Amino acid sequence: MTLTANNNFEAEILVADPTPDHLHLLVNVLQKNGYKVRRVEQKRLTSEDKMRAVFAAMTDIVIIIHLQQGQLGNIEILPTNSISIYNAGTDIISRTIEQFFQIETSKTWLKLFQQALETQQTINFDYSLTCKENIFWLTAAISPMCDNSIVFVARDISKRKQTEDALRIAKERYHSIFENAIDGIFQLTPEGRYLSVNPALARICGYASPQELLNSIQDVAQQLYIDPNYRREFMTAIAGNDIVSGFESMVYRKDGTPIWISETTRAVRDSTGKLLYYEGRVSEITERKLAQEVLKFQQAQSEELVLNILPQPIADRLQAGESLIADQFDEVSVLFADLVGFTPFSARKTPAALVEFLNEIFSKFDQLAEKYGLEKIKTIGDAYMVVGGLPKPSSDHANKIAQMALEMQDCLAQFNAKHAEELQLRIGINTGSVVAGVIGMSKFSYDLWGDTVNIASRMESSGRPGKIQVTPSTYECLKEDFEFKQRGIIAVKGKGEMMTYWLLGKLEDNVKSQGSRVF
Repeated sequence: MTLTANNNFEAEILVADPTPDHLHLLVNVLQKNGYKVRRVEQKRLTSEDKMRAVFAAMTDIVIIIHLQQGQLGNIEILPTNSISIYNAGTDIISRTIEQFFQIETSKTWLKLFQQALETQQTINFDYSLTCKENIFWLTAAISPMCDNSIVFVARDISKRKQTEDALRIAKERYHSIFENAIDGIFQLTPEGRYLSVNPALARICGYASPQELLNSIQDVAQQLYIDPNYRREFMTAIAGNDIVSGFESMVYRKDGTPIWISETTRAVRDSTGKLLYYEGRVSEITERKLAQEVLKFQQAQSEELVLNILPQPIADRLQAGESLIADQFDEVSVLFADLVGFTPFSARKTPAALVEFLNEIFSKFDQLAEKYGLEKIKTIGDAYMVVGGLPKPSSDHANKIAQMALEMQDCLAQFNAKHAEELQLRIGINTGSVVAGVIGMSKFSYDLWGDTVNIASRMESSGRPGKIQVTPSTYECLKEDFEFKQRGIIAVKGKGEMMTYWLLGKLEDNVKSQGSRVF
């Protein structure tokens, strides 16, 4: 075909083996841009069969352009496979030729053609086209053929461009995340040197910039971790499955301040399994750890307060969710002790001094209860109650209660000597079955109920100052190991008459062989 511009300059475009659709589309494009088009006889190509085979194997757009007097002359579209690939639906070939003649782009293309001819060098560049709202990217090469002709070769690189754009966007996104993350992000060599760190990690470690951190830390095990064992534990953990999550350790900041961090790290390996580096993230958890320590301390204090009120097994059961605790114990020994002479003693003491003296005496008694594994139940005014054989049953409960009773007298004697006082203890002991349980909703109390408790209280109240009075059941438990004196039959409120005994002391081994001693 030939085309004529407004200045009546004619140029010939040779379309080799055109398809009807493609030829029609090309004519429409040229006519839209003001060219008159008429069809001429198709020229035959030299060695037509061979050229057809070569062109059929090519998917590039190949156009030969002839320049006449510095303007576009004849244009030959070679019959490569691109003609069938880029059909009327995509219109890439027509759009490219259209750019050669459009007022907005023709000068740019003509300049490139002339540059190739003048320099006799190939010019490579990328360009884009919009076809039916789709953007196509092509890479082109303009090469000189002779004085006035160039060959234009273009290849569709849209998929490559899409891949490059996707990679660029992903890289920019990763870079943004890396730079703006709250947590520290790093890459680390197997030898312990950072390859890269983000601003957050530098900030966590107290450095002004990532570069300062990279320049300062050569070996994290020696320079960063407070305890090198942390790093060894970390390396052992990650060696197992190539990943460690939430590993907590203490590290130094730049100024030497210790902080707590949590690390999640994975090992990066090549296709052969060789370890390349580690990568992961770090978050500072110092405030959380401090809060945990405060909470742990408060819990320990709370547990200690609970244990001052309740036995350990009972406290454990309450914490496990038991709402009603009531246990039957077939045999325990219960001791009541009362300070004789306390009323006149308290009358001449200030409240503070009185509480201080009581605390001194009862603290000694508490130490004795702990020494013998006994359970203090409560104090009421100047009275003290303790039991042996619960909540954990034991066979020597009476023996331990008796030893504590004797040592309680010794403790009070030492107190009197220290403070020049004349206080005395009246102690009563009984052995038998009880019910023990927890009462109260907001203020818990572990207490005992039953005749055994009542009789033990009667033994104390009906006793004498400086004496330890026991019932027959307690005497039967202790007569082989302790020395007693028979008091005789006394009236016990609510129980009638009862034989009771004074506990005097523990028998020596040489006396035990002679049997029990009762005076």
